[in-house]
Amino acid sequence: MGFEPQIRKIVAVLPVQRQTLFYTATWPRAVRALAYEFLKSPVQVEVGDINTLNANKDITQHVHIINGMMQKNQILMQIFSSMEAGSRTIIFTTTKKMADQLGAHLMRQIGCGVIHGDKDQREREAVLADFKSGRRPVMIATDVAARGIDVKDVKAVINYDFPSNIEDYIHRIGRTGRAGAKGVAHTFMDSSQKDSKYARPLIEIMQKAQQRIPPQLAAMAGTRLNPGEEADTAAGLQPDRNGGMLSAQAMAMASQIPQSASSGRPECGDFKRGKCTRGASCKFSHGNDGGGGGPPPRYGGGYGGGGVFGGANGFNGSYLGGSGGGCSGVYCAAVPSSGGGYGAPAPAASRPSYYGDRDRRDRSRSRSRSRSRGRDRDRDRRRRDSDSEDYGRSRRDRRRDSSRSRDRSRDRDRRSDKKKRDSWDRSD
Repeated sequence: MGFEPQIRKIVAVLPVQRQTLFYTATWPRAVRALAYEFLKSPVQVEVGDINTLNANKDITQHVHIINGMMQKNQILMQIFSSMEAGSRTIIFTTTKKMADQLGAHLMRQIGCGVIHGDKDQREREAVLADFKSGRRPVMIATDVAARGIDVKDVKAVINYDFPSNIEDYIHRIGRTGRAGAKGVAHTFMDSSQKDSKYARPLIEIMQKAQQRIPPQLAAMAGTRLNPGEEADTAAGLQPDRNGGMLSAQAMAMASQIPQSASSGRPECGDFKRGKCTRGASCKFSHGNDGGGGGPPPRYGGGYGGGGVFGGANGFNGSYLGGSGGGCSGVYCAAVPSSGGGYGAPAPAASRPSYYGDRDRRDRSRSRSRSRSRGRDRDRDRRRRDSDSEDYGRSRRDRRRDSSRSRDRSRDRDRRSDKKKRDSWDRSD
């Protein structure tokens, strides 16, 4: 469950004598067990019916039954066209990969930020700050943002992927319609078996919130609707007269926003793990100061190079990756507005002679590691051969012992039969 490991780590270092306030939006069995474990003789305050899942009645819920990604993206564009320009919208996906892909797709059309577990705290705070200020009206997130985030004036929530359980659905749509405001929630459901198992509990939640039910959803759940309960899905997708969030003005504003909160390029995952060996040729950002750049070794980039032509033809541009951050020339690093910092090392072929000692040392270490691995492989091979020989010898011994045992048993049977025949002859 969610943050249970982190909660346990915090409780483990707290004193036994303490005062604890435990807040939860839902009251499932897993949360109930945690509360009884961490609290002693608590006073319980309940708001509403805690034994059932209830959605906010101020949220208008729309459910779209789709048959593939193409139809899902088409309806997503219709939703953006129907919303007023600049409306704060949260899009939830199930996986981090899908969040990144959707963010790359919508980046230049609307202006959005991405939050998920692979983003560090600085990136999350930057994206959330841009979302609160309205600089990026759309935030794409996994369930890491489904709880605990309170942003005023969120107009809509879009469940791009249906959550893995129905409780997360309540948490997700609860990001809008807060403090008496009105909100809209759009949910995509795949007509395949993966999402159809949630159709019946979703209908129960919508009926308690006095929402209309799409006929396709009722058919998926095998539920008959009363007259007047059917929802008109097309009515919630009427395009805005000014073009909505996909108007020319909104797209022009989105094109001026950097592609990420910290850099103009997606951050390099290998660099974050300390394993990027591409240096100046890496097309992704290395840290908060830029990175990437043009073809090595002359067009900037690397660790903090910034733009494609950052530090070109200069000392840092030629040998250490980019230095300038978007402008050309060795002195760009000295200009405060150009930013940049130093770049990652360029390929060895383009380095000057003072790198020779280090390269020779690296090659020597590589050869020693190769020899060590070769010795390990030979030792393992000899061990396997010895084990297989011993195993074969033991098999032969067991086979021989088994054969001898069968011979002895056969001899005993023969002697026993001979004694019986002799006794019968004497009796006759």
